[in-house]
Amino acid sequence: MQPVINTQCGSEFTVHLDEVPSSGYVWQAREPGEGVALIDQGYANEAPEGIGATRRKYFRFRAGERPGELTLHFELKRPWENAALREETVSVSVE
Repeated sequence: MQPVINTQCGSEFTVHLDEVPSSGYVWQAREPGEGVALIDQGYANEAPEGIGATRRKYFRFRAGERPGELTLHFELKRPWENAALREETVSVSVE
């Protein structure tokens, strides 16, 4: 789990999570809910060489216009499966 992210109303912030794409498992953000919008996602580094190499995925969000605390939820899962292998939460403080 990452430490609390502190941000300002209307500002963008990024969450990074490492994955091994060759395993078929990829990080997916659950619907963030009110107070934040997912605006972009992708990879922060070049495609890894070799099977089992780690790649860093990013999720870019924009905080809403109201201050408060919120929690973002992420699942490491194969897109064709319902069950997640792992889950992560990230706390965000919007000032």
